[in-house]
Amino acid sequence: MSGSIEQIGDKDYFRIILKCSKRIVDIYTRDNRIDTYGELFNSNHELIVSADGRYNDFKIRKELSAGTYYIAVSNRKNQTGNYHIKYYEESTCKD
Repeated sequence: MSGSIEQIGDKDYFRIILKCSKRIVDIYTRDNRIDTYGELFNSNHELIVSADGRYNDFKIRKELSAGTYYIAVSNRKNQTGNYHIKYYEESTCKD
């Protein structure tokens, strides 16, 4: 997935749907030219965890139950530009 912080204060949202409980989810950005800040919200838009990693990237690793979640990507340093986000699920259950 990719996105763009087009103006200062911009925040992009991505929806993910997990069909299986006890998923380990990795969400991260890599090799960005802007400093990305990540947040993970539940289906009620309540913050679960946030991350502001080293350099320009963030990483979130969390065990989650089945359901709908939202990833928010923003910038805290008044920068604009493109970014790339990766998402990976790890689970022992069969969908």
